[in-house]
Amino acid sequence: MILATADIGNTHSVFGLWNGRSYIDSIRISTNSDRTSYEWFRILGSWIEKTLSSVSVDAAVISSVVPAAEDSICGMFAQMKVEKTYKVTSQLEFPYKFNALNFPTIGADRLVNAAAGVLYYGKDLIIVDIGTAITFCLISGGEYMGGVIAPGIHVSLDSLARKAARLFDVSYRKKKKALAQSTRESLENGLYFGWRGLFKEIIYELKKEKGNLSFVPDYRVLATGGISSDLGYTHDVFDIVDPNLTLRGLMELYHLNFV
Repeated sequence: MILATADIGNTHSVFGLWNGRSYIDSIRISTNSDRTSYEWFRILGSWIEKTLSSVSVDAAVISSVVPAAEDSICGMFAQMKVEKTYKVTSQLEFPYKFNALNFPTIGADRLVNAAAGVLYYGKDLIIVDIGTAITFCLISGGEYMGGVIAPGIHVSLDSLARKAARLFDVSYRKKKKALAQSTRESLENGLYFGWRGLFKEIIYELKKEKGNLSFVPDYRVLATGGISSDLGYTHDVFDIVDPNLTLRGLMELYHLNFV
């Protein structure tokens, strides 16, 4: 059985292919909510055909935070003659319990990440998804407790470049020291050390709030998202990096709910 998984994000969409529970391949494409189902099909069709040869996709499951793109992507799967396409909602069965108010408002990507996190990495986790926004989800004893949302790295970079007339677009890269000797280096250092500090501080506060002044629970910190492997301080902040966490969660929720 061939399953297609689709994680539709604000900036990028990631599509994966699975043979049962075995990962085959994935592709990352910029999200455009104005793209028609035919345009999605033209972009993805050749990749799927090359990857699967003559084998067809049997089912698909979608996680989306971009409602305007959902119908066209469902239409794309219909053009591929995929028999069933499912969407992730809070009404599904999950491998964890909810201990959070208003949990139906939690983004589908966060619900999916938590599913994969619990199934693959344990019941005490802080999951950090680094995308257009940076989301932090706390799983304690197999219960989804809530989390934090912060602006994304690339969103902040783009905003800085647009709003500051005398500043310019800079790259996000690993830096060895904070003190800078030029404007460009000052920007790069501020971005690198500033975002590292943001990750550390939010993770520290989440741990502290679930413990007390003398004890911090032993949460594993799990990072995912397109640039999660390229931050330059992975081992200082995160215990695990799994760029395919959301695709794994989609695959597992399909088997949990629709098989």
